[in-house]
Amino acid sequence: MVILAGCRTSKPQQSQPVTIPTKSHTYKLTFAQRFDTIVSGYKDYDCFTAAFKISINAPQQISFSGRAYIEHNKSIYLSLRKFGMEVARLYVTNDSIVAVDRFNKRYVAETLKEVLANCPITIGNIQSLLTGQVFEPGDKKPRASHFGIDRESENGQWIALPKDLPSGFEAGYVFSDETDRLLAFAAKGGTTTFLTRYLDYYSSPFGPLSGDVDIRVQGVKTPLSLTIDWTWTGSAWNKPSEMKQFVYPDRNYQQIAARDLLNLLK
Repeated sequence: MVILAGCRTSKPQQSQPVTIPTKSHTYKLTFAQRFDTIVSGYKDYDCFTAAFKISINAPQQISFSGRAYIEHNKSIYLSLRKFGMEVARLYVTNDSIVAVDRFNKRYVAETLKEVLANCPITIGNIQSLLTGQVFEPGDKKPRASHFGIDRESENGQWIALPKDLPSGFEAGYVFSDETDRLLAFAAKGGTTTFLTRYLDYYSSPFGPLSGDVDIRVQGVKTPLSLTIDWTWTGSAWNKPSEMKQFVYPDRNYQQIAARDLLNLLK
């Protein structure tokens, strides 16, 4: 996690950058108080829609523009476009995931539990992960008392490790000691390692949101590396009229197995 958080790159900030606390302010608080202050800045929302660009670096290089339609703690609908037309859709709910390759008329439909290999992650957790907000695996609201929190000896960072995790599952966060920004999240279950880095933050009415989310999945047969660049300016919050309903594939589409999910990129 130290290596992950220390490997930073720079990128122009979006408009309305997040307000960063001064060192003198944050040093008056304990790490636990700083953690709870971060989480208290997150406000509940019903839904939002926002544009994004997704750049996939592995298993091969390809990029899409897209739009996200998010219902808080309920669903994630991503519409991916290439050359001006929709080429793929991804729909995730609390119990299922459907990925549709419109170009080749193929789709995957599986339970979320199977795809996540029984990791204790909810749809709300995935939404927080994609936007750069701290979450506690499961349905609990993150609290400092649920984490082991301490200073990291290198790179000017501090870490928070969830205390109550299933056997064989590890996870943790890395924060900047200078700004208290969330820099990275890492999780490991079995041989699979999931790494997420966050760059740039945007101040929204519902808390700070990362503008650049770098995701890597390692220790699997087909490693995955991708970056999501959010365009938070112009996003619509709590406007159901802006939401779009997911359309399930019809019988003209061929269903394929979840293990072939990454082949949809080819």
